[in-house]
Amino acid sequence: MDESLSQILTMNIYLALAALPGYWVAVFLIERVGRKRLQLGGFVLLSSVYFFMGIFITSIEKSPAIFFSMYALTFFVTNAGPNTTTYVLPSESFPTEIRATAHGLSAAAGKLGAVVGAALMTPFLDHYGLRVVLLLCAAVAMSGAVHTFFFTVETLGKSLEQINEENTQS
Repeated sequence: MDESLSQILTMNIYLALAALPGYWVAVFLIERVGRKRLQLGGFVLLSSVYFFMGIFITSIEKSPAIFFSMYALTFFVTNAGPNTTTYVLPSESFPTEIRATAHGLSAAAGKLGAVVGAALMTPFLDHYGLRVVLLLCAAVAMSGAVHTFFFTVETLGKSLEQINEENTQS
């Protein structure tokens, strides 16, 4: 195996291992702090990490270990918050009559966002550089926090019947 390919494979394994505990944290916290707070906190932390990396990227790039650790932290935080809650919230938030369809549309919108983000990553990196891309990632994560704060309803401690009744009354 090519040495660079082997290094990429090894780094991807480490990233996956850094991300996995994020799910465990989400499972531990989701019934304690609620879905909305978990998602909001995750977006704020993610935005903070990206912002920090963007501001200090020149120094961070000098140490591959620090760069990799910060990058791995984004995987952990994403899984501990938004990556988990964006699957849980739609399954609880929509009225029963449209829940499956709305959850499917929600998932499709997420996939579309992932495709667009991935497609734009290389052109943005080439044209603007890593600092701007990281700051843009910080802004996108903060946008997720703002949208969560204003538009997400907490479902913690409520049965699906209660949530459905609240949806039909509003």
